[in-house]
Amino acid sequence: MATALAPIVYGSPEWLEERRQYIGASETPMVCGESPYGGPLTLVRRKLGLDEVEQTHAMVRGHLYESAICEEFAVLHPEVTLQPAWTRSHALADWLRATPDRIIRVRADMGILEAKLVHPSQRDMYGESGSEDLPYDKLIQAQTQMLVWNLPFAYVVVNFGFETREYYVPADRDIQEMIFDLSRALWHDHVLTGVLPAPDVSVDTYEAIQRTLNKRSDNVIVADADLAALVAEFGAVKGAKKAAEEREDELKSLLGVAIGHEYGIDAGTGGRVLWPQSEGKTSFDHAGLIRTLNVPEDVVQQFTRVGQPYRSMRYYAPKRIK
Repeated sequence: MATALAPIVYGSPEWLEERRQYIGASETPMVCGESPYGGPLTLVRRKLGLDEVEQTHAMVRGHLYESAICEEFAVLHPEVTLQPAWTRSHALADWLRATPDRIIRVRADMGILEAKLVHPSQRDMYGESGSEDLPYDKLIQAQTQMLVWNLPFAYVVVNFGFETREYYVPADRDIQEMIFDLSRALWHDHVLTGVLPAPDVSVDTYEAIQRTLNKRSDNVIVADADLAALVAEFGAVKGAKKAAEEREDELKSLLGVAIGHEYGIDAGTGGRVLWPQSEGKTSFDHAGLIRTLNVPEDVVQQFTRVGQPYRSMRYYAPKRIK
């Protein structure tokens, strides 16, 4: 029988540490290579404690709005009953767990309710309300929740700030079996053994690849035709980026002079350029405080944190033959 686990405060150090002990429903899209936040390598590095998950304000905001989205759904559908949910482990695998936003009851039937706060710029990624047309990562998350809780359907309710859409997702045993098999392989072959999976450039983040492939030697590879084409394209992109940045600075100067002390320029169909004034940023001189208070060196070292080694990729144009 599945095990119910005591809740832990969202975003707390205890919550982050506890999350490393299993694969959650929101992480299975990474296992399946269908997440915008990285792939298997990215996830395994987090589970092994090699990388920390940055808790952004957007993540906190989404968690806070979760209750409001669920309450709106209940108002729009008085025939349903919503119940709190908790973190539950799979009946046969404690390493696979899910925490639905709510459990939904429709007469005698029970299902999952998942609430999402999504930026309006991503509306085109979602189909019409009432369909199953969701991004793959949301579908995989919902299927994982149904798998762990052994429930037959899920409603994914998405709020875009000014519009709410509802998506009905029935359980799909084939997809759930794929999720379980891939998750089991990743957990047993990589997380438990501490062996990182090979980087996959199609899904893993550059940061995860960069941190995994730390410098091993000073050897320089002689490029074949395919690698030479990549190097040349990298150089062209870097050059175009530099030229674009230089032109951007030039355009800012020209527009700044044109705007003067006004607020901005309205170019109609060409868009608008605004030049508001912001308050100056506050900085803190830690080194100055240390000197003023005459803090001992051993105390300074105690509170000094050294970041992980990293590699910075640079491009050098080929030498010209004189």
